Amino acid sequence: MESGWATARPRQQGGSRFVVLLGVVVAVLSCHDDAPEPLGPLLETAPAQQASLTEADRATLVAFHRATGGDRWRRRGGWLSDDPIGTWHGVTVESGRVVRLDLADNNLRGRLPKVVAELSGLRVLRLDRNRLWGRIPPELGDLTGLLELVLSSNLLSGTIPPELKRLSELRILGLRYTGLEGPLPAWLGELTELYELGLDGNYFDSPIPPELGNLRNLSTLYLSQAEVWGPIPPELGNLSQLHHLYLSDNHFSGSIPPELGRLTRLRSIYLSRSNLSGEIPAELGDLTGLTRLWLDDNNLTGPIPSTFGGLANVESLLLNNNRLSDSLPAELGGLTKLEEFYLSSNGFEGGVPPEWGQMSGLRELLLSSPWIKPTPASLL
Repeated sequence: MESGWATARPRQQGGSRFVVLLGVVVAVLSCHDDAPEPLGPLLETAPAQQASLTEADRATLVAFHRATGGDRWRRRGGWLSDDPIGTWHGVTVESGRVVRLDLADNNLRGRLPKVVAELSGLRVLRLDRNRLWGRIPPELGDLTGLLELVLSSNLLSGTIPPELKRLSELRILGLRYTGLEGPLPAWLGELTELYELGLDGNYFDSPIPPELGNLRNLSTLYLSQAEVWGPIPPELGNLSQLHHLYLSDNHFSGSIPPELGRLTRLRSIYLSRSNLSGEIPAELGDLTGLTRLWLDDNNLTGPIPSTFGGLANVESLLLNNNRLSDSLPAELGGLTKLEEFYLSSNGFEGGVPPEWGQMSGLRELLLSSPWIKPTPASLL
C-alpha cells in the first residue's frame, strides 16, 4: 500500500504544477498590455483587398467599354454581364487582377482612353488594328509591369510620350502604322528588355538614334516607311540578337555600315528604296544565316562582293535598280538555295558565269541589261 501511494503522489504533484503554471500563463497573457490581437481580421485582409481590386478592375473595364463604342465591337462575349470578368472576351485574370487585355481587330472606336491605365496589374495590352485615335495617353507609363504594349494600325497622332520609358520590363512595343510623329526618341534605347520594336509606317522626320544599338535583346526592328533620314547608325551592329532588320523606304544618306556584318543571327535585311550609296560592304557576306537580302532601288555602286558566295542559305537576293558595275562574281554559283535573284538596271560587264548554272533552286532571274551577254543554257 505504501509503495502504491508513493508512486501515485508524484503524478498528482506534477499535475498540480501543470495546472498552476498554466494558470499563471493564462493570467499573464490576459493581463499583459501587449497581448497579440486576434488573427481573424489579419487573415481576412488579403482576400478582402483582392476582391476590392477585382471590383475596381471591373469598373475600369466597363468605363473602357463605354469609351470605345463597345456596343459595336465585333466580339464582346460576356462584357457587362455579372459573370466573372475573366470570362469576358479578351480579358485574362490572375489572382483576381486583370493581367491581359487583348481586343485586337475588334472595331474599337474613339479616343484611346486613359482609363485603361487604371488596370494596374496589366502585363499585356493589345489594342492593334482598331479605329482608335488621338494621342497615346502618358498615363500608360504607370503600367510598369507591362510586357507587351501593341497599339499598331490605329489612327493615333502626336509623339511617343516620354512617360513610356518607365516601362522597363517591355518585351514588345508595337506602334506600327499609327500616324505618330517625330522625333524618334533616344530613350527607346533604355528599354533593354525589348525583343520586338515596331515603329514603321510613321512620320518621325528624324535620324535613327544611335542609342537603339543598346537594345541587346532585340530580335526584330521594324522601321520601314518611317520617314527617318541621315546615316544608318553603325551602332546597330551591336544588336547581337537581331534576326530581322526592316529599314526600307526611308531617306538615308551615305552607305551601308559594314558593322551590320557582325550580326551573325540575321535572317533578313530589308534596305530597299532608301537612297543608300557607296559600295556594298563585303562584310555582309559573313551573314551565312541570311535568307533574304533586299538592297534594290538605291544608288549603290561598285561590284557585287565575291563574299556573297558564302550566303549559303539565301533564298531572295534583290540588287536591281542600282548603279552596280564590274563583272558578275562566279562565286555566287554555289547559292543552291537561291530562288529569286534580281540584277536588272545596273551596269554589269561581261557575261553570266557558267558556274551560275549550279543554282539549282533558282526560279526567277531578272537580268535585263544591255551589258549582260546571253545567259548559260542551264539557266534558261
